[in-house]
Amino acid sequence: MVLFKSPNIQRFQATRKVDKLIHTLKHKDVNVRKKAAKALGKLRDRRAVEPLIKALEDEAWYVRWKAEEALEAVGRPAVPALIQAMKDEDRNVQMKAGDILGRIKDKEAVEPLIQFLKNKNKNIRQKAAEVLGKIGQPAVESLIRALKDEDAEVRFCAVQALGKIKDERAMAPLIEALKDEASDVRFKAAEVLGEIGCPAVEPLACALKDEDSAVRFSAAEALGKMKDGRAVEFLIQAMKDEDWCVREGVTEVLGKLQDARVIEPLIRALKDENWYVREGAAGALSELDNEGVLEALIPALKDQSEFVRFCAAEVLGKIKDERALEALEQALQDESQNVRTAAERALGKIKMNE
Repeated sequence: MVLFKSPNIQRFQATRKVDKLIHTLKHKDVNVRKKAAKALGKLRDRRAVEPLIKALEDEAWYVRWKAEEALEAVGRPAVPALIQAMKDEDRNVQMKAGDILGRIKDKEAVEPLIQFLKNKNKNIRQKAAEVLGKIGQPAVESLIRALKDEDAEVRFCAVQALGKIKDERAMAPLIEALKDEASDVRFKAAEVLGEIGCPAVEPLACALKDEDSAVRFSAAEALGKMKDGRAVEFLIQAMKDEDWCVREGVTEVLGKLQDARVIEPLIRALKDENWYVREGAAGALSELDNEGVLEALIPALKDQSEFVRFCAAEVLGKIKDERALEALEQALQDESQNVRTAAERALGKIKMNE
């Protein structure tokens, strides 16, 4: 039954008339429903949990918003009902329930959420992983155990959640996950280790030889985030990968390292058989702030490859160092129109910068 008479919300709240406030959640006036939800949040009475969850389906967003805040205010007593709400047929209710659980951060929700990682509904699995990540340290041990689950999707979600928590206890299990039988799990493990900044150079270097190119790509990106000089040599070796996507990804990583050792490999990559790798190498060279780049690019203006000469001129234009002027002026006589044009542009940029 929908109510029509405007109730006195303040009086209901002051006298703790929880039943009346619950009843008022069905009022025809959205503003009244909103105030009722807000009042129930202040009273924090567990009797309001189920009605407030129902209010997550309200047609008015601000009623749903106040119902969400109220359930968060109720806190731990709302957890069992919120867990059930994650099974609701309404996707919005599922997602809102998960969001609230993530903010309450009660450890009692951990095991049920681990079970949700096995749910057939992808949205529920993703939300469960997200919530476990927000719950944080109380979820770590359960998530580590989930890394051994028979379901690859569960293991993937567990890796994802542990990456958000960034707890030291998870480092060794995440490194072990680089050997998981499922390539998606190995990919995510490499990505997470890079985001965390875990000192895992050697395990990630091994992952550069993974049978799956996506895993190799992820391992390369992760190594690029390691503050360890050993990673550079492994990445240089990865420039020989059989998959151009991996080689292109490595050029981008090398460009961010600001290490003199990457200059020659990037110059060589300008001759790669794949256009995207060559383009990536040129872009990486332009990102390097190193004296050796200038010294390597000036001779490259006379390389046998037209594309190498073109890229050398383009990058020298971005560097804008007047020491390249003489070599670029000579490049104006290049047999290739593309190289001559690039040299002319580069000279213009350098002279404008003087």
